[in-house]
Amino acid sequence: MKFDRYTIGARLFPAMLSSVPFFVLSYYYITPKVGDFVTVVSDYAWTGDITITVAGIFLLMQASRWISKPFFEDRIFNKGKNLPTTNFLLFSDDYYSNDHTQQIHSKISADFSINLHTEREEAEDLVGARQRIKEVISLVRNAVGDNGLVLQHNIEYAFARNLTGAAVVAVVVSLLNIGLFYFIEQNSAAFTISVVTFCLYGVYILLGSKIMKYLGNNYADVFLNEYLNGRS
Repeated sequence: MKFDRYTIGARLFPAMLSSVPFFVLSYYYITPKVGDFVTVVSDYAWTGDITITVAGIFLLMQASRWISKPFFEDRIFNKGKNLPTTNFLLFSDDYYSNDHTQQIHSKISADFSINLHTEREEAEDLVGARQRIKEVISLVRNAVGDNGLVLQHNIEYAFARNLTGAAVVAVVVSLLNIGLFYFIEQNSAAFTISVVTFCLYGVYILLGSKIMKYLGNNYADVFLNEYLNGRS
């Protein structure tokens, strides 16, 4: 896995922020159980902690996208059909004025020799208008390139999306910890921390959709205007 700016900001950081329940489980339960065995095998008791930590964060990095895309992003944006980058280029969408929308359409026509639907054509064939915009966005993205401002907003959106997915895993692990440290391995400190993490991650999941919509709109706005202004 390549640890570039996007991977660190959009994937690693959400996993680290959601790893607290794993640390609680490791510190209060797993490490005491396997600590003696690890010491005998490696002479370094902290080897087990490092292994468990790295494995847990890697798991969260993978699970965050597996969960966030189908269960949150695809539902919010109708499997990519209603992405802000598509909606903003529709005349029927009120985010931009018709004049501003037409300016972007005209630049796309000049750059790629592709004519998007006119306002009248869009009214008659909205599905076709969306499809054509969706197809041309990849060309626009290539034209904008690795723009620092666009990349930053993309990272912010992906961070929120992946944190939502990672928070689902964190809630599940927190719930398991609550049961473990209340019924099986009684530990008031671990139980209290688990209740707190369960509540915090649960609240973020409830807010995740709105945060993703807000940051998705910000990204689309910056992306389209950077393209219109020719900054790449």
